[in-house]
Amino acid sequence: MFYWEQLTRDANRAHSNNNFLDSIELNQQALTLVSMSHGFNKNITVIVEESMVNFLNIAESYIALGDYISANEQYENADAFIQSSLSTKGMKSDQWQLIMNIHNQLRNEWDKFKRSYKKAVIMQKNNPYLDSTHTYSKLDGTELHGSELNRSELNRSELNRSELNRSELNRSDAPLSKVINGYSSLHANH
Repeated sequence: MFYWEQLTRDANRAHSNNNFLDSIELNQQALTLVSMSHGFNKNITVIVEESMVNFLNIAESYIALGDYISANEQYENADAFIQSSLSTKGMKSDQWQLIMNIHNQLRNEWDKFKRSYKKAVIMQKNNPYLDSTHTYSKLDGTELHGSELNRSELNRSELNRSELNRSELNRSDAPLSKVINGYSSLHANH
């Protein structure tokens, strides 16, 4: 799936250059491509892994934009996608186990997100006039503006895109961001 890999790389590059809207759009295109491949008997675990890359990348871009409600929706969408994938007919037990590991890791990441951005989500839900030009820090509600927001504020220190080996995809205790980003790096190198 070369085109998916290229879209995902372009989306990551856009995110690194603070072009978060472009990153979201490219990840959505890649996600659409993955979902279309589902009908072509592609390995369900590959579909889930690739989808999680894009769901998490989209969530991360929404966080960078300060749109915590949309970020949370991406976690919800990823969770629903995994739940539906678990009902795939003819799935082998090792595939089911890998998907369950990814699901558990997704839930852990989502819980971290909820703990980190709880106040900001509540503020956005309670203030319908807020738009994405108003970004709030994760805990104290202090207003930040686009140029003041840096990647360290995103509390994504768990992300380490440079290190992962294939065996971590089968470990239930590996952070999902590390697993998914490592998976993406592995595919980019093939």
